[in-house]
Amino acid sequence: MRIIIWNQCKGRWNSNDSQYNQPRSNASQTLTTIEYTSMQTKRTTLLFTITLALAVLLQAWQIVPTAFQDLAAVRKTIGQHGLWRSANFGQNQKFADLVIFLNAQIPVDGRVVLPPRAEAPGNIGSTSHMQFFLTPRAVLNCTTEFRECLIHYGAQENTYILFSDLETVIEAGTGIPAERILTAPGERAGVIIPAGMAAATGITLQPFDSLLDVLRSTLGPISFLFFLVAIGFVYLHTAFPQLPTVFKLALGYGLTLGLYALVLFALALAGLPVAYLSIGIAVLLVFLPALWIGLTPTFRKSIQVKEWSEPRWSVLVWHILLILLGGIVGVIAVGKGYHRTDALVLWGAKGYGIAAEGLTSGAQWGTLTTEYPLNVPLLIATLKVLFKEILPASKFLFGGYYLGILLGVYAYLEKQMHSSVAGLAALMLGTVPIIFQHGENALANLPLTYYYLFGTLLLTDMLVETQPRNWRKAIVAGSTLTLAAWTRPEGLAAVILLLVYLAATNFHKVHRWGLAALPLVLFLAVWIPSSSFVYPQGARSTDLTRLVLRQTLQGNLHFQEIGYVLVYFLSKLFQVNEWGLLGYTGSLAFVYWLTHQGTRPRWKFNCIGAGLAFMVLVFGLYYVTSYDQSHDISWWVSTGLSRMMMPGLVTVGVGLVLSLFQHSDSEL
Repeated sequence: MRIIIWNQCKGRWNSNDSQYNQPRSNASQTLTTIEYTSMQTKRTTLLFTITLALAVLLQAWQIVPTAFQDLAAVRKTIGQHGLWRSANFGQNQKFADLVIFLNAQIPVDGRVVLPPRAEAPGNIGSTSHMQFFLTPRAVLNCTTEFRECLIHYGAQENTYILFSDLETVIEAGTGIPAERILTAPGERAGVIIPAGMAAATGITLQPFDSLLDVLRSTLGPISFLFFLVAIGFVYLHTAFPQLPTVFKLALGYGLTLGLYALVLFALALAGLPVAYLSIGIAVLLVFLPALWIGLTPTFRKSIQVKEWSEPRWSVLVWHILLILLGGIVGVIAVGKGYHRTDALVLWGAKGYGIAAEGLTSGAQWGTLTTEYPLNVPLLIATLKVLFKEILPASKFLFGGYYLGILLGVYAYLEKQMHSSVAGLAALMLGTVPIIFQHGENALANLPLTYYYLFGTLLLTDMLVETQPRNWRKAIVAGSTLTLAAWTRPEGLAAVILLLVYLAATNFHKVHRWGLAALPLVLFLAVWIPSSSFVYPQGARSTDLTRLVLRQTLQGNLHFQEIGYVLVYFLSKLFQVNEWGLLGYTGSLAFVYWLTHQGTRPRWKFNCIGAGLAFMVLVFGLYYVTSYDQSHDISWWVSTGLSRMMMPGLVTVGVGLVLSLFQHSDSEL
């Protein structure tokens, strides 16, 4: 797709507007104006390039010490089992040793009763946490006093009662024989086993024997993910043959993962458990169309005629730097396991639950504040089934999304501007502390950023191209955005808002954005009826929506709360240890962009507008959340606002780079 941009002193290519087709009366004056504009553009490019370089250096100064500390900690514990490392980095070594002990003492079909949350320190009393660490065992909380739980559950078969302190068992005075009370080595915590049950009937979580054994364990999951990347490349090359190869590989990763998860979801709805059979069928159904496309003469010809010239050294160096950065994140991700709270009690717990108990029962594991889409949990469940999570292998997923964003952004920008600008922009994105951390912490905000950003880029490219036949491009662009809705709850609202925005600003191209909306319509036709089956109890978010509508109609408007959210966001945006220099450089670039709109075509606002629309949506969601009385608005904001803003801020940032640096005759 060729995009030829003419500024006001040149005229518009093939325009029917008479004001752009007037003969030039003074050629020398026009040439002087063009030379001045070109010189001004070069100065601007140099200024912002230096700014990007300084931002990368300062952000690297922020993340390098922490990264080295993490790598050193991972090196010391790399031989341990993945569950041990998750517990160790999530809490401490004592808790990690307790997890290994409990897994060895409790059979996989046993039922585990946790002490009351108020009486248990750390995570021992948290159902969501212990579901993750004791999978596939059934876990429930004691909802009364601990003594009553001992009396009620102590006589039941195959029921194991956890305690956090041996003294509480003794003080309960229930007369449980000493041989049934097992404590972890060097700990006061332990488990009460059922009467007549022999000890040590669970599974032993063996550590790795050597570093070579660890490396061998990475071959399977990495090969599986690369296979999916190849499938995605075929689909993208068919729809967007003009896009850079690295971009198609980067986007092919997430595109195939999301499509595979949708197919696996359909099979699970049909009653198949998430096991080798359903995984094999899902992979085959995703692979066969790609195989058919790859064998067609048209596809083979397009591959043969493509220019596979030797890569320029400058491009190769940037690729190496980005892959190295992604590799560091991947090592930290796998090495630390699941250690963030939401990663454990939401995405990890649901993924492990689906692998253990199937779709409906497994989706009830972990947090149930809303009807969470199941893209990430199904992917975690897949790698859990295939590779047993000894690494844990599913943490490669998040490092892959991180690397995909970096390589995809670089490849997309490099074809439209100088490679140094593209490389610095990608490196700046990758060294933003919060983005770097999300590459390894197993939350779904980064995958959502991945899908929303690339879906926006593909869709806006499709809207401005001149070729009339682009149904494949519309379907792929719409599918990428649909996977954003399949990844996090706010993704659906964001995609709908984006499509409405693009429809309003590109109404004359209804045949394009309308076709791009088709995958979302098909997804909703499946998800809306099936979500009530997956989440039969519903979610608190539905009740909250009713409360907000009632309070708003009564005139109870939370203007003070939304002001607090705005102030908090701005304060975090300019904290270097969180968003790096993105707030400062982005603000300067945005002001410059606004003051030079007269020389820039309207289509360049699409990407920036998409990011701003997402941010407005997040403010709206927090306005709704301010009515939730279970927590103060400050708690909600401090625990999630920054990461919720990630897709919008990243999309705005990439849009600004495109607007400020894109060549006047760039071609994709």
